[in-house]
Amino acid sequence: MSNSINTLLVFLIMIAAGVVLAATEILDEKTSKKLTKIVLIVCIPSTMFANVFQYFDPQILKEAGTALLVPLLTVFTGWMIGMLLARILPIKATSRGVFAVCFAFSNTVFVGLPVNQALFGEAASVPALFYFLGNTLMFWTLGAWGIRRDTGVKAPLFSLQSLKALLSPALITLIVSLALLFLRVPIPKFLLQAASKLGAPGTPMAMIIAGGVIWRGVKRGIWRRWEAFIATAGKIAVLPLIAVAFSLVFRIDPFLRQIFIAQAAMPLMSQSTIIAQNYGADDELASATSVITMLSLLITIPVLSAVFGG
Repeated sequence: MSNSINTLLVFLIMIAAGVVLAATEILDEKTSKKLTKIVLIVCIPSTMFANVFQYFDPQILKEAGTALLVPLLTVFTGWMIGMLLARILPIKATSRGVFAVCFAFSNTVFVGLPVNQALFGEAASVPALFYFLGNTLMFWTLGAWGIRRDTGVKAPLFSLQSLKALLSPALITLIVSLALLFLRVPIPKFLLQAASKLGAPGTPMAMIIAGGVIWRGVKRGIWRRWEAFIATAGKIAVLPLIAVAFSLVFRIDPFLRQIFIAQAAMPLMSQSTIIAQNYGADDELASATSVITMLSLLITIPVLSAVFGG
């Protein structure tokens, strides 16, 4: 069986398990939120910590150079296109910031990390975090600022609130791990092994939770938000092309380029709905796009696997 078919079937089975668990009400919304916290607070930081020391060294980071610019420029360009489309299309002024976020920002850790690991192996873990870093920085500055403006609030682009929001468990772990790596602090073998085992359940749990999100979204009638389909088209088609363009401009290593393309095509960043809800913006649009882009995995995973995995 080819790698592409095998990868697709593995993810389909995990997602299907989530759908069945949600349909039988074993995986309700409350349980899903708790499992999500476990993945975000325990599994993903543990995976990051273990993989930084397994696949990176200070020299690799020094040589990364312009590769770190590609995710920043990809997301920024996608956000600008999203904002422009929001003004051209008949989208309400109170939904434009949310639409731009839906168009440009990816779920780079919760979904993106396990997908990249499945497609390219564990060696893809840390390069995938380069995109995560750029994606996260842009979301909590431009993205959150645009969502706030939807509600009529003229908030500053950079604020203490944005800084606090940036400090997620994943980002903190990445920064600390890289600092320890640069300082060449010896990490006990048992600690790395424990981190690896704690991170292992992250992929199946993430896909099971995704299945639950899909089931609940379909039940709630997400299909009536046409803007969500436009944003999804941009998410899985336009954004990866932007990543390709910047990767070629900066002559990024082909392996990194593949990972950046895959990250750009991932579903909507999970915090988008939460932030839209928190600010009183159009959280329904964010929720609908989140579900539809999650369903788009049924297209993007086999395509990416066929193109890159063989």
